[in-house]
This record gives sequence, structure tokens and C-alpha cells, in this order.
Amino acid sequence: MKRLLFFSSLLLACSLATAQEIRVAFGTEMREVVEALAREYANQTGGKFVLVPANLDDIVKQLKSEAACDVWLTKELGQLNNLYLTGQVPEKPRVFAKSNMVQVAGKGPGPTQSNDLQNLTRSEVKKIVVMAPAGSAHGKETMRMLHNAGIYDQVKGKLLYATNQSEMQYYLNTRAAEVGISPAPQAKAQRGSQWQEINQKLYRPTEYGVACFKKNMVAPTTAAQDFARFLFSAKAKLILRNHGYEPI
Repeated sequence: MKRLLFFSSLLLACSLATAQEIRVAFGTEMREVVEALAREYANQTGGKFVLVPANLDDIVKQLKSEAACDVWLTKELGQLNNLYLTGQVPEKPRVFAKSNMVQVAGKGPGPTQSNDLQNLTRSEVKKIVVMAPAGSAHGKETMRMLHNAGIYDQVKGKLLYATNQSEMQYYLNTRAAEVGISPAPQAKAQRGSQWQEINQKLYRPTEYGVACFKKNMVAPTTAAQDFARFLFSAKAKLILRNHGYEPI
């Protein structure tokens, strides 16, 4: 019922939108950076936005059935490419940013000096909070990273599994865990946190792509295409860096 109401509201918002509005769908973890990008673009052009944070499965169905949004920013590159292959996205999606993985210290001094993860095997590190691998791409990548570092068997008994970023931060703030492993944008969003980037040879950074959808089954709007190009501008790259992303 909640999902039905959400998408009813979304369709109403879209039907009331003027021709100048750009409807942007995005993963919920990207809220802060998408809002900052939209503000900057609006300041430059006077454009208006309808921003739609949404569950992946629901928004994919919605986009496929009714093309409710003009632009999609997401880490689900496979879904973007599928939509390109089916013709709903006329141009091949482009990667505009990636996010690296970092170690985050709990409150007080934390052992995050090593970028190869070997510090996690030290006796003073009692607990390490990570995203749960079930249903989380970041969690699965963390498990692969621990194996690649050759330390999984040594640290598996120390692992605490968080289902979201707020839960991870709770474990760190309460010192239930000395160290967390997190995507850099989420770590940077926690003001005052201490963190250390992890050697990229141990994992695959998460890539974020952009695609413009057809309007009335014809072509993307000019405004949507212009916003997608803006993501590769110097100003947009600065905003991405300030939020912990690595622009392409």
C-alpha cells in the first residue's frame, strides 16, 4: 500500500511538472550529493527538479512501464545497460563517478593507519562492523576484499553485520566496534569521523552511471541531456569530490 501511494504521488508530481522540470531518480544513498548537484545546476540554468529517491526494484518497474523520470543516477549499471539494450535509453549509459572503500574509526583514536587491512588482525581490534553481504553490493564486495587481503579467516570472528549506514554508525559511535568498512561517501557524511582509504587493488570501486530516458517514447528532453552533461563539468566534479566520490 505504501509503495502504491508513493508511486501515485510520484505520478501526480510528474503530471504537474512543467516542461522545464527535470525528474531525476537516484539511489537513496546518493541523496546529499544529488541535492547538491541539482542546486548547482539550478543556480546556473534556472532549471527545476523533481528528485525521486526510490527502491531499486520499484523504480526499475516504474521506469520500464511509464518512463516516470527523465534521468536515472545509479550504481546499478547492469540495469542501465539492460534498459539501453531494450531501447528505452537511446544512448549508452555513462559512468560519471565511483566510490572507494575506507576504514572508519570508532569514537576516539582508531587503528585505521593501514591501507592493506592488515591492521584488522591486531589484538586491539575486537570488532569490525561491515555491511551485511545479503542484499548489499557493498557487503559482498567487503567479503571479497577481506579474502583478497588474505585475512578473512583471521577476522571472521570479529565481524559485526550492519543492515544500513545508520546501524554501522551506531556501532562505531558506541565503540561496539573499533573499526568499520564503508563506502567513502557515507563515511565522509559523518562529520568528524576518521577514515583511511583502502588499497584499490583489493576490491572493485562502486561505479555510478547516468542515463536519460525517452520522453513520450521519442527522445530525452533537452534539459535532461544537458543535466547529464553537467555531471562531467568541473563544478560537478568538485561537488562529487566534496561528498566523497571520485569523479570520472
